[in-house]
Amino acid sequence: MSISPRLRRAATALLALAALPAGAATFNVVTDGSAGDNNLANNVCDIAGGGCTLHAAIQQANATAGFDRITMGRAKITLAQSLPAATERVVIDGSFGGGRAELDGNGSNGCFSLSSPGGGGQAPNPLVPQANNSRVENWVIHNCSGNGVNLDGHGYVVYNNYIGLLPNGSTADGNSGDGVSISADISDGDIPDLSGIPLPGELADLPAILAFVAGAAPALAPNGIVTNVISGNDGDGIEVFGQYTATNVIFDNIIGLNASGTAAVPNGQNSASHGILITASAYLNFVGIDNRVAGNNASPLSDGIHISTGKVPFPNFVAGNFVGFSPLNPVTDLGNAQSGIRVADARITTNADPVPNPVQLSVVVGPGNIVGHNRGGASVAANDANNDKGGIVVTDGNSNHVRIWGNIVGLSSPDGSAIDIGNAADGINIVGTDHEIGGATVVEGNIVGANGRHGVVVRGGSGTVRNVVRGNSIGTLPPPLEGADQGNAGIGLWVLSGNTRIGGDGDAEKNVIAFNGSHGVKFQTAFAWSNLLRKNSIYGVPAGSLGIDLDVVDNGADPTDGSNGGDRVPTAQNYAQWQQNTVVLGAAGYTPGSGASSAGWSLQSGASGQYRIEFYLNDDNSSGGKTFIGETTANTDAAGLASGTAPLNPATPTDTRGKYITATVTDLKPTDPGASEPNPPGLLVPGPANNTSEFSAPVRVPIPGSVRVASASIAFTVPESVGLATIQVERFGASEGAVDIDYTTADGTATAPEDYATTSGSLHWNDGESGSKTIQVPIVNDLVTEPAQTFAVQLSNPQGGVELVDPTGAAVTIDVSTPVMLQSFEVE
Repeated sequence: MSISPRLRRAATALLALAALPAGAATFNVVTDGSAGDNNLANNVCDIAGGGCTLHAAIQQANATAGFDRITMGRAKITLAQSLPAATERVVIDGSFGGGRAELDGNGSNGCFSLSSPGGGGQAPNPLVPQANNSRVENWVIHNCSGNGVNLDGHGYVVYNNYIGLLPNGSTADGNSGDGVSISADISDGDIPDLSGIPLPGELADLPAILAFVAGAAPALAPNGIVTNVISGNDGDGIEVFGQYTATNVIFDNIIGLNASGTAAVPNGQNSASHGILITASAYLNFVGIDNRVAGNNASPLSDGIHISTGKVPFPNFVAGNFVGFSPLNPVTDLGNAQSGIRVADARITTNADPVPNPVQLSVVVGPGNIVGHNRGGASVAANDANNDKGGIVVTDGNSNHVRIWGNIVGLSSPDGSAIDIGNAADGINIVGTDHEIGGATVVEGNIVGANGRHGVVVRGGSGTVRNVVRGNSIGTLPPPLEGADQGNAGIGLWVLSGNTRIGGDGDAEKNVIAFNGSHGVKFQTAFAWSNLLRKNSIYGVPAGSLGIDLDVVDNGADPTDGSNGGDRVPTAQNYAQWQQNTVVLGAAGYTPGSGASSAGWSLQSGASGQYRIEFYLNDDNSSGGKTFIGETTANTDAAGLASGTAPLNPATPTDTRGKYITATVTDLKPTDPGASEPNPPGLLVPGPANNTSEFSAPVRVPIPGSVRVASASIAFTVPESVGLATIQVERFGASEGAVDIDYTTADGTATAPEDYATTSGSLHWNDGESGSKTIQVPIVNDLVTEPAQTFAVQLSNPQGGVELVDPTGAAVTIDVSTPVMLQSFEVE
């Protein structure tokens, strides 16, 4: 359950980009209170009457050129007035006596603030705050008026502090604002051009990103918020806001828990605040790795991580965090009040904006977040389509281009030791456009299990389009543990909107949806059409539920004929997937030794239509489709009818005998505005309807058994005078389905027609019939004395799925052991 060492090394390397230069002066704080410095020109911290307060030390550091250091010569500072902002580079180190010094704001005084001279837009170069690379470290910061630590600009480090707690690390004495507030909202200047910036495959790639930024925009030096305990504050634990607020790295913090990570000490004590808030156009920030963001539940509106940025020229990243629980004891519910990770509003900038987003992503959630125990939506009914709470949620219909990948939602780990830490509502719940849940490779899929409502929900009606759900394990674990029951309480995937791609052509793109408490996939409402399912694995569906459920018959199988009025007619547009019919399957069979199967099918659907039929193999006759085994295309006639037999040749040869085949139908015919058919959701031109049906009723592939020559007939001898040689052929092992086997004779030393009559034909066993059948070959009594001669009878061409096994032939010897006396006649 730990984060990979590679990711940890990468995150640590980020801090090197904010390395500490050699100090210019050191000021040691030995005096309590807030007295100011006597003489700012002498480079000495000295208050009236002698001594050095923290207030005076910061004043002196601001007045002294170079990189200064403030150290502590006492255990506690209680402020009598707000500290001045640090406007020059300085390290403010609270180390004292092997621990942390205490800074008590006394309820009415502001604490640490690192800022550019004048703040706001007054600096000559607004992207280069003069306090770059300052640090606040090793403090206990509590009871401050406003934020515990306030950062304006870039290049700061806040390290190893308790912020909002007393020195015992468990008792809240919160700051009245945020624990840490970070901004760089400066009005003049332009957003740097970040085109060409590399997109990370994981957090290990962040040094390359920041190296790129250092070249493209040197002023965007990273801020590091590292290894702090930020809990008990009245506002957010950490707030990042403003359009110039970029490259903040929030790493290895405890946010909302005590210092041991075992009990909740919530942020948002007196407000609807969150563990971490990224807002107001902040971009290119990195939340992760190893943050434990949990216990933020004092306000019923608090999320663990909340992102509401509006348009951004590059995404924010959330990866490698524990959200809603502590990895020390996953079973303990330390959930955040609402959702674990919420994207409330995030959009990409476009070509109409000064700097278009070069990677077409607004937020990347993943990889490596483990999200559980979050409490929002616990009382929301399973059929409430308006729920917006869960483990990971996107809740603003304006949001676009959010990527959610490589996360574990509702379980503590991706292996057999997984503990149920289900979120109270949905695992993942999205609205908006152009989002992707999962990905095209095996490492990109999310694991979504044990959540209290549904696994994944795509909602939002007409405004939610062009989304992709692929490569996820929903209700089970990924290979090699696929088949482990980790079901969500409700539907595996509930889709209430249009133009969603579910699965894909590549094997790694399939979603595995299994063991959930209701339907595998459900499409509902008239907005839910043009949703393409492709090569998914859907199984383990409970009795009374369907692998795929459309809403003509809600929670039941839809008709397969025209009794519902037909699909591709105007009234069909009132239903999900335009009430696309599925097929009726006929006889199925398996060809032994080839790994190939076949299935008959018939379809009644739209007139002159174009359809793809996908076939799936199942272990039982419940609704679903576990393993994709092939597909065929169908073109209906003017009456909407088509039928045929599909050869099924799975990529891995598969013996289907005794298993069940199901199928889905997808409408490939482009939409036709002339027939009052709208363009597919989110498209400006006609395109394939892409409505995928429910699964067909299953048909069982029979186990026909085997056929062979009976042991007594493998090799035997008959006298030439016998008349007929009889060969026994037996069917054994099983007897499902009608089967046939062909036979024919073949010359050996005996030849036809001199010694026997050429014989061929077929033997037939009815469904349920086993036992022996006979082949009879006429023997010629030629009245000529000759040695024993042999011919063969060979079986071939098994039909009906029966397997031809050895012995497949008989050797018949004609014995002429009794001389034949010929009577002579004299002719005159």
